[in-house]
Amino acid sequence: MNENGRISLNGEKIKKSRQKMILSREMFVQKSIEQKCYMSISTLKRAESGAKVYYNTAIDIAKVLKVEVTELLTEETQLEPTRFITRTILLQDSTEFLNDNLNKQKNSLIYLKGEAGIGKTHFIKKFINSLSPNSYQRIYLTVQIRQTTKPDLIKNLLKQLLFKIKPHTLDNTLSIEQAIKSLNISIQFKNYLNKILQTKHQSPIIGVDFSDKVYLETELILTLCHSLSTNAIIIFEDLHFAPQNVLDFLKILISQAHKYFCDFIFSSRLTGDPSDLLLNSNVLNINCKTIELDKLSDVEIKSITDTSPQISEEYKNTCISLADGNPLFLEMLLNQYPQVLETIPPTLSILIKEKLLLFSNNELKFIKTASAMTGTFSLESIKKICSFDEFNPARTVELKFFKQLDNDSFTFYHGLVHLIVYRNIPPIEKVSIHKNIAQHFQSLDKNNYAYHLEKSMMLKDASIILEGSAKSLIDQQEYSEALLKVNTAISLQVNTRSFSLFFLKGTLLKLLNIPTKAIKVLNIALSLSQKNEDLIKTYLELIEIYLINRRTDKAHDMLKKALEIHYETDSDKIRLKLKKFEKHIANLNASMYEMNKELDYSCPDSLNNLIASVPKPINCINLKNSSGHYKVGLVNCDKIKDGVLKTSIMALDEINFNGGLLNKQIKYEIFDDFTQLTKKKIHTIISCSTSNTKALVEDINNHNDSLTIYPFNHEGMEHLNNVLYTGSTSNLNSSPLIDWFVNKKDSDTFYLLGSDDIQPIIINKHLTETIKSYGCTILAEQYAALDELNFDRIVADIKRQRPAVIIITLTSLASNISFLKKFHDCGLADLNIKVAPLNLTDDDLVKIPHEYCIGLYGIGNYFQNNNNPINDNFIQRYKSKYNNHDRIGRFMESAYCGIQLWAKAVQRAQSFSLEKIKVSLRGSSFLGPGGLTYIDENNDYIWRHVHIAHVEDDGEYHIKWTSPRPISPQLRPRTKTKSEWSNFLRKTKARWDTN
Repeated sequence: MNENGRISLNGEKIKKSRQKMILSREMFVQKSIEQKCYMSISTLKRAESGAKVYYNTAIDIAKVLKVEVTELLTEETQLEPTRFITRTILLQDSTEFLNDNLNKQKNSLIYLKGEAGIGKTHFIKKFINSLSPNSYQRIYLTVQIRQTTKPDLIKNLLKQLLFKIKPHTLDNTLSIEQAIKSLNISIQFKNYLNKILQTKHQSPIIGVDFSDKVYLETELILTLCHSLSTNAIIIFEDLHFAPQNVLDFLKILISQAHKYFCDFIFSSRLTGDPSDLLLNSNVLNINCKTIELDKLSDVEIKSITDTSPQISEEYKNTCISLADGNPLFLEMLLNQYPQVLETIPPTLSILIKEKLLLFSNNELKFIKTASAMTGTFSLESIKKICSFDEFNPARTVELKFFKQLDNDSFTFYHGLVHLIVYRNIPPIEKVSIHKNIAQHFQSLDKNNYAYHLEKSMMLKDASIILEGSAKSLIDQQEYSEALLKVNTAISLQVNTRSFSLFFLKGTLLKLLNIPTKAIKVLNIALSLSQKNEDLIKTYLELIEIYLINRRTDKAHDMLKKALEIHYETDSDKIRLKLKKFEKHIANLNASMYEMNKELDYSCPDSLNNLIASVPKPINCINLKNSSGHYKVGLVNCDKIKDGVLKTSIMALDEINFNGGLLNKQIKYEIFDDFTQLTKKKIHTIISCSTSNTKALVEDINNHNDSLTIYPFNHEGMEHLNNVLYTGSTSNLNSSPLIDWFVNKKDSDTFYLLGSDDIQPIIINKHLTETIKSYGCTILAEQYAALDELNFDRIVADIKRQRPAVIIITLTSLASNISFLKKFHDCGLADLNIKVAPLNLTDDDLVKIPHEYCIGLYGIGNYFQNNNNPINDNFIQRYKSKYNNHDRIGRFMESAYCGIQLWAKAVQRAQSFSLEKIKVSLRGSSFLGPGGLTYIDENNDYIWRHVHIAHVEDDGEYHIKWTSPRPISPQLRPRTKTKSEWSNFLRKTKARWDTN
């Protein structure tokens, strides 16, 4: 054990014990949080590598593994019975981290985590105060629950930056205008700054739509940081309270910080911690350090208790035992006992409740009213709300309920004190307090007014205010903020406002380029509409979405319904509107031909021309230290879907926009065959969709010393050393689906139909073994020729046997369509037979007649309507970059995730060397649109979340089940030994080798 309390553990034993529990590193860390043991993935990696870790960390690892810590020690490690890690050591480590990055001209991000009351704010203040006063300009921002909006946060941040640049600027509109005018920034930035800070000198911002705004805001902030006399360090506290659009903004801000020297400190509680979303869902060119604040060490506890020599040792020991290492509770116990209360309460909550008994009625009213507010509050405001002529808050400060910031501004001593006080107000009294606060804010602040109306149960009024605020935000192109307002209004469940709110939400989702969700919400609006005019305008929104997304059959249905209402109405006003609507529909119909044109693969340059036409992101600034480029190859040898190439290019462009890799921009070239790769010496390839091309690429990899990213399903026939498999293995596409059909749908008979090819035969073997393990019956296992179009015999056999489930592994889209057509033409769709074509993805559905799609089941690592914010953002970026009518399938998402994993591995390895990248890939992860993507530590296969989906009336896959955690890749069924499976693969492969 060294002087800082670090010890060496048996890393191999930890790794094997974790794998025996079938836990990836991410899952292990999540399990540690559930058990109130706090560690990061990087800490676990250090422990497994044999590097020294803090003694507290060793205890946490042992707790999760359910062993004694002594069982994990190396032979030479000696234990001492004390807790060694202190905040002082963490502060020293953080300072060294910041200074080291500063010397290397790299940006820093320190992410601080810990449970409530553990001392995060105190740690940040000590850290900031330890820095040289002239080394950093400090910007503080705190996120407050339900009150911090993205526009307010950006406004506050810009105002602080402006005052740092122009320290004599007073907080009034005129002086702010003058300060902006004197800045050495572009006219566009000055106009935008005037607009955000709401000065009188506002000019229109031309040529910037909502998708560009966030990048313009980011560039403006970083440009102002660059204008400071010293480096900026921006502190965002309490990110667990941040709404999604604030997190999206921060994600872009830290991804672009490489353009200038700007450092960050983030903090959050463990519950609701968004660090994975911020740090693991894109490739960052900023060095990150995660700190988990644990309970106080013995040394720190002693240093705190030694400051109170007047308190008896017996009383101190009781306080230490009750506080259990929580600094807030320990401090309040030591400061308040036994002088104030006669007994020692066992919890902080009881302590606060007992202290409340010490106040007068007016003091209590003041404290309770303040607790219904959020963040900093004004003494004069509380006095007005409480109808006090005079009030002295001295005792509330003395007893550590409040902190005084200036003559009129106060805040709670700690967020936990605030929370405990508010939770202990009786419900009826709480409503009355919020009603009084709402009246105070009625003419001052719409956001606060709506919030307190809601809390005072005046839901209809709150709903009207929120809807009005949303419409105002739409005019400002603040669509995500408007959506938050609408969602809050909908949650109030005011029936009289239902249609207008759901219609508004649907149109916002359309504007945000999230079509599947928009359709779902607009259909709810249809069911709530009571006026013909409302029905017509909803139908027209749906028509536009369906046409843009190539669902012309559904658009035609909506058009017919709209016209039927038109003929029924006698209103001249509606007739006039419908004429405009019909003209609009005609324009949409006229553009359908262009929307439905397919990419012409017969023309070699067609895809290259398409890619060349893609607009680049705005305001893309060159790297500070750019030193050339690194080239990757996109191979279109199988005439694979252009969507896979598009998402690959999108990932590479995003990596470049975020600063590239190792100070190099990543360039890509599209090839039509593998022979060109050998001549060009490409070292990273995104390619392949069949077993044949995987075999071809092995020679290229060996010749070029290159790595191939393979984003399609992998049957496990071979394992190529230089291939990163990011598509699903056969077990991910089989076992969960059978389990779901058996346990959720009571299915017991199965019919397997596939193409006569390696991949279907191997996946059907997995399916067969799984079905047998459940004691179910396989009625038939049929194979059709590749690209087969005649399914008369097979459909007749299905009609005779009537299975509960048909699982299809036909490899070509034409074969799938032909089978589904015959299946429907023979009336089998009416027999309640469940059909699951495993090779169909979201982007295939648009090419299949609508009536054949409805009712199909699917399984995969991704569906376009995955309901998570990362996926919403992914869809928005894709549609903004390319066009609105494309759908995103699972192979497109796998390609995107594969490139992000490769980029993260390059960063960790600090090299483009193949061998170093391969080592870095093992155990790496990326939080993608479909969930967590994790590379197995023992091979190059991937752990993925699995989703089961059902095609509903709108012709879209809708997810019915998602695995709670990523599922590990298994190349053979659990019922088969390694030897048995090898024999099966050898015989299967021999058949194709002889052919």
